[in-house]
Amino acid sequence: ADGASIPITFLTVDYALNEAARLCAGERILIHAGAGGVGLAAVQFAQRIGAEVFATAGQDFKRDYLRSIGVEHVLDSRSLDFVEGINELTDGEGVDVVLNALAGEFIPASMSLLKPFGRFVEIGKKDIYADTQMGLYPFRNNLSYFGIDLGQFSVHRKDDLLDMFERLMLRFSSGELMPSPVREFDFEEIGKGFEYLARTQHIGKVVFTIDQNMSEEDRVTQRFNTRFGKGIGMREGLEVMDRLLCSDESPGQVMVAADALDNQSRIARHQTGAAQRRLVDTEYRDPETTTEELIKQIWENTLGITPIGVDDDFGELGGDSINAIMLQVSVNETFKVDLSLAVLLNHPTIAILGKLIDDSVKS
Repeated sequence: ADGASIPITFLTVDYALNEAARLCAGERILIHAGAGGVGLAAVQFAQRIGAEVFATAGQDFKRDYLRSIGVEHVLDSRSLDFVEGINELTDGEGVDVVLNALAGEFIPASMSLLKPFGRFVEIGKKDIYADTQMGLYPFRNNLSYFGIDLGQFSVHRKDDLLDMFERLMLRFSSGELMPSPVREFDFEEIGKGFEYLARTQHIGKVVFTIDQNMSEEDRVTQRFNTRFGKGIGMREGLEVMDRLLCSDESPGQVMVAADALDNQSRIARHQTGAAQRRLVDTEYRDPETTTEELIKQIWENTLGITPIGVDDDFGELGGDSINAIMLQVSVNETFKVDLSLAVLLNHPTIAILGKLIDDSVKS
C-alpha cells in the first residue's frame, strides 16, 4: 500500500520542484493542499532542500497534521485570507515558488504573492482544460509559469521518466524520503473509498487493496455484479453500446460479461418455477409453422422462459447480448443458414424471424 502511494505523487513533485521550479535552499515555497498526497510529498522535498515552507489546508485536523510534521507556517485554503497572512509573515516580500492545486480566484491571488523571478507551478487541471484566461501583467516581474502533467512523460519522455523513478527510489531505500500516510480500503469497498475521497477527509493517499487469494476473474465479476447486478437487458445493452460507438471518446476496449446458463441450469430453472412467462404487452399466440415451433423451442431453451408467444419481443422478454449470440448459433445450426447477429436483432419476434428464415431457405 505504501509503494502504491509513491510513484505519481513523488515523481510529480520531483519534476515540479527540482526540474521546473529549481527550488533552492533558503527560498520560500507556498504549497497549496499541503495535506494531500502531492502536498505532503512536496513538504518533504522542500524541507530536505532547505526551503522555508508555507502550506495551506482546508480543515483544522489537516492543518494540525501539517504543524506536527514541522511546517511552521500553516494557513487556511478555504478563503483568500492566506494572501494577507503570508504578506504579514514575510513583511510583504512574498514567496519564491507556488505549488498550486487550487482553482479559480486562488490562482491570481497566489500569483500576487510571487517575488520577482518567482515560479508558479500548476498541477491542477480544472482551469487549464477550461481555458481560463489569465492576465499577463504579473509577468512583468520575470515570473515563470509551469503546467505539470506527469502523464505526458509516459508518451514523450519515457526514458527520462524511468531515470527519475530510479533516482527517486534510491532516496526511499536510503531513508531520505518516506511514504506519505495511506488510508486503505478493500477493493470490494471501492465505492466507499471514492465517497471518502470526495468528502476530502483523507490525509495523504487513498489506496485500494486486493485480496491475493481471490482470482482476477472473481474480483472483476464481484465488482461488476456489485455495481451493475447480474446484467442488463438486450435493449439497454444495445443502447449503451450505441452510445459508446457514437461517442467522441470511445474506449479502446469494451468488456461484456454475463453468467450463461448451461442446459442443466436451464432445466433446474424450469423446475424451480423461475422460468415463468414474463409479462409483456403482446397477447400470447401459438406457432403456426414448423419453423416458428423450432424457433420457439430455441428461445425457450435460451431464455429459460416458457411459454413464449410468436409475437413476443426478444428484448422485452429479457434477452441480452449473450442470449442473442447463443440464439444465433442455435438458429444457424438448426436451419443451416448463416444469419448475422445484427440481422437476428433486427428481427426480434419469432414470427418475423420465422418468415425471414423461410424466405432464406426458399431462395
